[in-house]
Amino acid sequence: ITGHTLKINKAINREKLIFAGANGGIRKNDEGFMFEKTGVAYVTDIEFRDVSLLSVTPSKTNILKSPDFINVTFSKCKIENMNHIVDSDTYMQNIRVNECLITGGSGDLFRGAGFYGLFLKGNTIEHRTNGFVINQIDTESTEYNKAFFIDVVDNLIEGFTDGGIAQLYRVNKVNISNNYFHDLLHQ
Repeated sequence: ITGHTLKINKAINREKLIFAGANGGIRKNDEGFMFEKTGVAYVTDIEFRDVSLLSVTPSKTNILKSPDFINVTFSKCKIENMNHIVDSDTYMQNIRVNECLITGGSGDLFRGAGFYGLFLKGNTIEHRTNGFVINQIDTESTEYNKAFFIDVVDNLIEGFTDGGIAQLYRVNKVNISNNYFHDLLHQ
């Protein structure tokens, strides 16, 4: 993709839209979002399964903008050189990343004022500049400035060069367990 964003127009329902790739994928050659909603208030129930999502512009490419996307799952994907997997000025809702290989890129993997369900399980996350979760950004709205249900379990996380693992504010439940952390901050 160059100069464009893929637009999704999916009604709010529980029928899942699945992007499945047997070693296939999508590469974005410039900055911006890979996916945007169009014609609907929200896009729900999307799964990326065994798909490569690659950027050749590591500092300014994002996959999704939230809260436009709700109930999104990334399963066994390769995600390379992305600034943010999900970027939000308000909140994110039910984002799951399972058994993915996430390498390269700058920025925080998930950036937003609040989370309603963020689940990272069994991933390898490495060679990024910043930590993988920022849970507070400047916003006038306090309604979304809290986190519910953040689980980071069974991941290998290493090679962050500038930032820490997470910045979490006003969290109701967080579970960070059984992870392997290595080489998280270079001077």
